[in-house]
Formats: sequence, C-alpha cells, structure tokens
Amino acid sequence: MNRCDKRRRSPRLSGFTLLELLVVMAIIALLMTLLAPGLSSVRESAQMVRCKRNLSSLAAASMLYAGDHRGEFPCAFEWVERSRDASVAWSNFQNVAHGSLWPYMGEEAGAYVCHVFARIYTVNPSVAHLTPHATYVMNEYFRRGGWIDTDVFTGRRSQVLRPASLGLFAEENPYLTRNNRFIINNLALGPGSYANPASDQGHIVDGLGSFHRDRGRTLYEGDGYSNVAFADGHVGARHASQTKETMTPLLVKRRHFPGRY
Repeated sequence: MNRCDKRRRSPRLSGFTLLELLVVMAIIALLMTLLAPGLSSVRESAQMVRCKRNLSSLAAASMLYAGDHRGEFPCAFEWVERSRDASVAWSNFQNVAHGSLWPYMGEEAGAYVCHVFARIYTVNPSVAHLTPHATYVMNEYFRRGGWIDTDVFTGRRSQVLRPASLGLFAEENPYLTRNNRFIINNLALGPGSYANPASDQGHIVDGLGSFHRDRGRTLYEGDGYSNVAFADGHVGARHASQTKETMTPLLVKRRHFPGRY
C-alpha cells in the first residue's frame, strides 16, 4: 500500500483541564492577596508625596507674599477668602479664587486639594454632599486682630524665631476624633491656648488631621498624621496629638513658660 494512502491520524487536542484552570486561578488569587498590602502602601506613599508638594507650594507662595507685603505673611482668614457660611468655606471654589495666595499659586486649583481628603471626607454624612476645593488650613496665629496672644505674635516674618519648627499650613479632619473638637471649616487652624490642657477647658479646639498613615481601627480614633508645611518651607508629618506644639509660635510658648524655652 502506498504510504500516502494511509489515514492520517487526527492531531490530539491540547489545552487546560478544568482542574488546571482552577489551580492557576487559585495561584493568581493568592498572589493578589500577598501583593495588595504592598500596592496599597505604594499608593498611599504616592498620595503623601503629592500632598507634600501642594503644601510646599503654599509655603513658598506665602514667603513670596511676605516679600511683597513688608514681611507680613498672609492672614489666616485671607489666604482663602472667607465665606458667609464659614462651615463650608472649603467647598466654595470662589473662596479659593479670591484668596490672597491665588496669584502666588499660579492660579492652580489642584494644588489646594489633598486627594486623600477628597476620598475619605464622605464618611461624615453632614458634609458628604459637598465638593472639596480647599482641604488645607493655615495656622490661625497668622491672623491680625482677635486671636490668642496676638499682642505677642502678629504674623510677621521677623517674629518667627524658629521657622523650621512652626507649622504654617497643615491639614484638618472632616470628622471628629479624640484630638479635635471641631472639623475643618474656615480653613484656619486654631490650636487653642498653649497654657491650657489638651481639652482647653471646654473651648473649641482644632486639631491636625489624622487621615494619613492612620493605624486606628476606625478613622474616628484619630491615630494618624497630618502633613505640615513649616515656616521655613520644608514639609513633614506630625501626629494629631502634636497640634499645639507644632502650631504655637515660640514667642507665645516663652510667654507662658519662660523657663522652658
């Protein structure tokens, strides 16, 4: 018989069995579980870097402003314009565009918003319907007329004795924790009198934000950090419990505790 007359055998079909597919899917699921914490950490670090860049820009803009205004930093209630309803000042874009730092920031709206804040503020149902346009706050000691110890510190650059240790801009929580008795509202952070205890004897006290690197079981524990732009321009992280120490000028500290500083 001619060799060419032999029947050709059908080629054997190749592929994965159901069991093999299930094994591959299980391996992929396991790898995703192992990699998820690392990816979350990388994403959080990237957001921190972006937030720090925004705060650094605000600090630099404030220094330029001071250079144009006889050494006076912008007022904490003017860097972003005050609205009639102070409780929603951060949700009004016009407040940002009419603030004293707007031209010094290159009119860049994105530099006023922390993306972590924009992601988590909706946990507070009273503000969940708002849209954040400014999520940073300025130290309320940089204010003319009416704040604690303004006769000692009035916000001039010459009065900042240790600029690397005085917070100029920071972040504030959109929800209450053990470290703050009032949420972000007028975009100025009032840390309370340095002479009083943490409770400030019943008075409203603002606290640094705690939504970065928060290790509490819930956000409301407030066991996290805020990015802080200091008066020398550098940006660092501070725990919410360090609010008064970080945001109180040295002149004020010396007034209350002259032997300590």
